Amino acid sequence: MTARSYQKPGPGAPGRGELPRVGARRPGATIRAVPPRRLAPLVLVAACSRAAGSPAPPAASSEAAAAAAPPASPEGEAAADGGEDELGAVAPRGASGAERLHALPAPDPARLRRALLADPGRPDAPRLRAEHDRALLPCPGETAGASCTPTAKLVARGVVERAARYLAECLACEHRAAVEGCGRRARAALREAAQREARGRLSRALLAGDVAGAEQVLADVEPAVGAGWLARARRKVARARRGAGGSTPGEPGAACAVPEGSALLVSPRAPRPGDAVRVLAVSESRVPGGALELVDEAGAAVPTIAGRSRGEGRAPFWYTARAAPAAGRYHVRLLSGGAVVACARLAVGASAPSPPAEPAEVTGAFWPTERGWDRAAENLYSAWVEHLFQAPEGHTWRGLHAVTRDATRNLIHGHLGLGEDDERPRGGLELEPDCADQPYFLRAYFAWKAGLPFGRHRCVRDAEPGEPRCGWWATNEDPDARAPRARARAARADAGALTAAAGALTADAGAASPGPPPAISAGAPPPDAGPRDEPPLRRMNRFFEALKDGVHARTLRSALDEEASDLYPVELSRAGLRPGVVFSDPYGHTLTLVRWVAQGERPGQLLAVDAQPDGTLAIKRFWRGNFLFPREGVVGGHGFKAFRPVVLGEDGPYPLTNAEIAVASGYGDFSLAQRGMKAVEFHGILDRLVNPRPLPPEEAYRELLAALHRQLESRVREVTLGEEWHVDHPDQVIEMPEGRKVFNTTGPWEAFSTPCRDMRLLVGMDVVQDYPAQASLRADGSRDAAVVQRLEALLSEVGGSLSITYRRSDGSPQTLPLVELMRRQASFEWGYNPNDCPEHRWGAAEGSAERATCQRRAPDEQRARMRELHHWFARRYSCG
Repeated sequence: MTARSYQKPGPGAPGRGELPRVGARRPGATIRAVPPRRLAPLVLVAACSRAAGSPAPPAASSEAAAAAAPPASPEGEAAADGGEDELGAVAPRGASGAERLHALPAPDPARLRRALLADPGRPDAPRLRAEHDRALLPCPGETAGASCTPTAKLVARGVVERAARYLAECLACEHRAAVEGCGRRARAALREAAQREARGRLSRALLAGDVAGAEQVLADVEPAVGAGWLARARRKVARARRGAGGSTPGEPGAACAVPEGSALLVSPRAPRPGDAVRVLAVSESRVPGGALELVDEAGAAVPTIAGRSRGEGRAPFWYTARAAPAAGRYHVRLLSGGAVVACARLAVGASAPSPPAEPAEVTGAFWPTERGWDRAAENLYSAWVEHLFQAPEGHTWRGLHAVTRDATRNLIHGHLGLGEDDERPRGGLELEPDCADQPYFLRAYFAWKAGLPFGRHRCVRDAEPGEPRCGWWATNEDPDARAPRARARAARADAGALTAAAGALTADAGAASPGPPPAISAGAPPPDAGPRDEPPLRRMNRFFEALKDGVHARTLRSALDEEASDLYPVELSRAGLRPGVVFSDPYGHTLTLVRWVAQGERPGQLLAVDAQPDGTLAIKRFWRGNFLFPREGVVGGHGFKAFRPVVLGEDGPYPLTNAEIAVASGYGDFSLAQRGMKAVEFHGILDRLVNPRPLPPEEAYRELLAALHRQLESRVREVTLGEEWHVDHPDQVIEMPEGRKVFNTTGPWEAFSTPCRDMRLLVGMDVVQDYPAQASLRADGSRDAAVVQRLEALLSEVGGSLSITYRRSDGSPQTLPLVELMRRQASFEWGYNPNDCPEHRWGAAEGSAERATCQRRAPDEQRARMRELHHWFARRYSCG
């Protein structure tokens, strides 16, 4: 157990199984034990907020909130009490400190600067200059910068960047000296953190005999570490090269350094001549005419397949594949106009590499961690996800392993040389996540291959609706999430300081006592990594099986401002919604974004992949019937979220807090704008992102009808799977769970019933049904009858041409046009039970010729329970 576990503070306090509510504390309450190395960032937030007079909001905000004005300052108490200043700044009247911290958008320095340039003599100019400078301060809530001493590398780099911006753009500049000191301390912290990370990476590379990899480490970290440390490290690598029988390498040189936000990933990790080698490159900088090339040590180009470019997110990517050349050392380069943009080293071995030795400190780990997540790793992950699921809407696979075993899709196929992506009879991984597990499977699979950390909180759900309760942080290096270990016990030595810091945070945030902390039962123990001599693929199959058992839909629906969560809410922007970002809807479903399709002659699209209980993965488009955002019956926090970055500390991997993410270099996209957002606002923002040029009502309606049709086609397959089960089990009835468990259970009911899927279908039908009235609404509140008539005519035309075909109980096909399925909408509130015949599930009317072939109905007892649950469907409550 790492030091980030929830710990029992001492005698008389709640027991091990009790969890805190982050941000509040009362006498004797359980607090989250934080190791001393992370105390400084926490204290800085508390101290800075006291100095500022009021807590500041996170640095990031969504596009929807970008135009809003800053929160009130001490000079503007009227605005803080609910008034409105000249820029339209409105703060909730009577809001607590915690509410103000999370509810208000971040100040926009550019907007304040424009206002001051437009009218420099305005009466409130001194206050606006102070607000402008406060928005540029390097730490959240900081006024003077005196307490800003971050230790995490990403946070330290972010503080350095923010300090530089303050010094370049401040107007009143009252805190110049303090910010200069803050920048110096952050640069020192950044250098120390970079050396600590480089030391670990270098040790692992040399321990594994990967001298070329060690040289790449030095090239990567050269700009960030001290000259003395770098010189010592180079001598160590030179000795390793001589010991391996090679020549002493020259200086790594800047040509093989990778600029911030860019990265190259060469796979497999240790290729042999003739092996298929894949290269994935990403770059946030402009790379006109970008191309990949392979050169030998003399600089001579090696023939290769031309790299292809893809990606419409914040970092375009290039990829290529070829057979590995003869044994030797090479450079892979990303070029722009002949100039080298980024470079990575490639060593081709003459024989099969020996399995890497695991260092002693990771004994018992599922895999060793080489480096923490950062912007470059996130960009590689996004590019990998996008290429992995490069397919049109409606494309399906059976199991995630069907995708990862495809070497044309998976750019890290066989990366570790373990046969991990071979077909199952040959020992490869078996990956069959359902909807909640699928994002975790993707993240863990990539982290395992790339030597990145992976962690998750253990969450439990109550018998009644409510947010999940999460705690007990476990990682790939420390998988035991049941009991504290030595590192956690050592952190208790500073319990007094931790308590003081937590009290300061709570007092300053103005949070009220939430009542007794919830208890969490021990439950099924999480798996450990097994014996050291266990075959690695068997160990990883156990890891993914445990991940599937431990993650459920409500795990992803923790409150948006929850710190003990695996994901954090992101801003609603093209940069924020990158491939790999997760959408968790309040109906219990999750999707992972995979690709933006630019608007051109055809409407744009935002595509995602989801998984179903039967193990099927499918490409879905963003629309109101797939990405649900209702306000009634919501359970927990829903919306777009990204995985919380996990970084490396002295005692192992740990996740960044919300405040750290808001400042961290390459992130800064933490945003609570989705909290309390109305569905119409949410979908309006996304519609503008997907199609910057507004679609005419008729074209938009066609897209809605096409999306609904795709959803109905998916249901054909889902109902058919249930029928196939009954063919194989003709005398059996699928057991129906009690009450709300119909929405979330295991076994045949989970695989073949469709309550949540039909709930989403019903919401989609509602959207299609309501759209003509919404599209016809004029600015004055009246309706344009001509628009309604055109859209109703379009429904008849398109709804008559789009159809689905299902097989009735006797095997005969039954075709139903979309317009007829819309008329049967109410029937889908009763069609989710797989024990009913397909005719009933598709809404065939009693006494009709279509229904005459029905040969099976659900037992009376199950139908009675369905009547008790009907209000969930009639009112479109959330699932689970």
